[in-house]
Amino acid sequence: MTWHVKVHDSAQSVDASSWSRLLGDEGNRCPFLRRDFFVALEESGAASSETGWQPAHLILEKDGDARALLPLYAKSHSYGEYVFDHAWARAFEQAGGRYYPKLLSAIPFTPVPGQRLITPHQDQLGDMFGVLAQWLDQQQFSSFHLLFARGEANETKPPFMLRKDLQFHWHNRNYKDFDDFLAALNSRKRKQIRKERAKVQDSGLRIEFLCGDDIKPEHWDGFCQAHDATVDRKWGQAYLNRDTFALLQERMGSCLRLSAAFDGDKMVAGAWSMCGSDSLFGRQWGCIKRLDGLHFELCYYQTIEHAISHNLSHVEAGVQGEHKIARGFEPVATHSIHYVQHLGLADAVANFLRHETGMVDRAINEYQEMTPFRKEDG
Repeated sequence: MTWHVKVHDSAQSVDASSWSRLLGDEGNRCPFLRRDFFVALEESGAASSETGWQPAHLILEKDGDARALLPLYAKSHSYGEYVFDHAWARAFEQAGGRYYPKLLSAIPFTPVPGQRLITPHQDQLGDMFGVLAQWLDQQQFSSFHLLFARGEANETKPPFMLRKDLQFHWHNRNYKDFDDFLAALNSRKRKQIRKERAKVQDSGLRIEFLCGDDIKPEHWDGFCQAHDATVDRKWGQAYLNRDTFALLQERMGSCLRLSAAFDGDKMVAGAWSMCGSDSLFGRQWGCIKRLDGLHFELCYYQTIEHAISHNLSHVEAGVQGEHKIARGFEPVATHSIHYVQHLGLADAVANFLRHETGMVDRAINEYQEMTPFRKEDG
């Protein structure tokens, strides 16, 4: 039996039925992995060669049958990834190497754990990584990075290296409503959250949580204005553009959520998210009117309320943010997989990862002790 690797220069060029078949129910759990999401990013120019994201999606075939899909990009930089390798790039280039372009398997601009080597044949992951390693050996790239893996992390063997990090996720413990969730917290944190929510409620702003077809073009206009203003203040350039949201609304509208604050008819702040079969995935936010607690209300409390009312088991709110702990989010380990061609750089990265893993493990334990939930007596 013979394996073959096919490269596609766009998500659009991958057969839609093959993508859907390989993805299976994972596409309901994590809508970001659907072909429509990648096509929207690429067609809108958010993930394109012009922005340093050259599509090179792989189909792994066995005897002519598509067995796996690997979303893949040739990257000329390391922005929009949320797993940081800038120090690796600097060290390698200072030593005379060329780090870029590199190969990246990820959902662009989306730090959501899920399948990256997308296949219903989970029992063949080991063989597939062997095929991938052989293919990588033949490529003219410094390295390969597979970000926010799930089951693939269990198959990581040399020459691949496993990297550990953490995020903060909220878990629904069968809460009846938001007050039931608050009752699980210690008194001080419960009062803090109520105070934050009251300040927003008393501000005169109108808060709405919009779902699917209730999100109109003018809502995306308002969100993009608020998001772009926030990005301009903090980071310099938004990854997603207005066309991206138009395409997402057209093709994946039922999955989209938007929590928004209005001053009269004008949206002054918003946070968008994607809803899967059992989780709500918070993404970007923006504001043109600052108010203490407004970020927490739109990004956390509104999404938690939605998750409880719709029996969703998790809320994932992206990377970083120790402030999430006080609002009921808990530390969760995440994993990425790395392959480096240059033996000297590979050894240096392996040593770094051993040290970093110990730091992450200690941080998870420390953060777990900081969670605001009431301690059971006895």
